[in-house]
Amino acid sequence: MALGNGMVDIQKLNAISSLTPRTTMSRIIFILMGLVAGISEEIVYRGFAIRALSSNQINKWLSVLIATIPFIFQHGLKSIDQFWWFMSWGIAFGVLFIILKKLNILIIIHWLVILSAMAAILQVVN
Repeated sequence: MALGNGMVDIQKLNAISSLTPRTTMSRIIFILMGLVAGISEEIVYRGFAIRALSSNQINKWLSVLIATIPFIFQHGLKSIDQFWWFMSWGIAFGVLFIILKKLNILIIIHWLVILSAMAAILQVVN
């Protein structure tokens, strides 16, 4: 959604095109890194942070907000739009974790978000 509604600055795109994967193997590694990141983020921010905060007598909803803060900033924000994007996803994942109490569903949803963003990136770069 963020990529679809945003304006593409051709100069900036050309500046980063050397950083995008060009070969099949580098694209596979690119995708695997994204999938590993999704698993890691869910384990750290939902599985560990929310549980640890809640077990220390912090309200579960406040725990979601607190765990969302490092989730936002670890993505290396470049604009206020990115801030709201990652905050929305961080809160959504946290609320789902509180409701479902399972990481596996969150990991799958996180993977879908990552894969859709990667597909958009790879289409723009080609």
